[in-house]
Amino acid sequence: MGHLLGHKLDRRAFAKRTVNTDSAAIAAQQAEDVNRATEAYWGNLLGSQSDDTVTQHEAAVGLTQSAGFEYRPVNPLLDSDLLDLVSRLKALDGGPSKPKADGLLGLIDKAMLHLSEAMETYFRISRDQTVHKSERELRRWKNPRLKALQNFQEVGGGDPALADTSRDMTLRVRD
Repeated sequence: MGHLLGHKLDRRAFAKRTVNTDSAAIAAQQAEDVNRATEAYWGNLLGSQSDDTVTQHEAAVGLTQSAGFEYRPVNPLLDSDLLDLVSRLKALDGGPSKPKADGLLGLIDKAMLHLSEAMETYFRISRDQTVHKSERELRRWKNPRLKALQNFQEVGGGDPALADTSRDMTLRVRD
């Protein structure tokens, strides 16, 4: 529900939308769809304000998609079809928010996920495997994984970005 605070970042003017139906059920469904899209937009606006680069990039992708475009980094975007770039500029509506402009113009670099962040993400997405474990069992489950990360960081020289890791680094850890 925290994403509801995103309305403070939304510069769009309030507008009424006709649903062109006499059916209350269809109108209610369309209202729900608009509400869901608005809340997702607000969530992406809030995400764009985050200090976490992964969250910023995800927000830029979401804001771009909400405008009807696919997120593309700035350099490939500049090398592509001029009509696509013009369409993106028109979608800025003259007075856009900076996060929306950054997304449409591909100005947010894809975040480089580091090994330590990957481990945190792994622990978060594997909660289903640990939900019934006691503290002791959880510690025993996590420790070998943390030790493997620590060994990799010692051999690899710190906390490299996941994209910068290589097979050679992995083989050095193994040996």
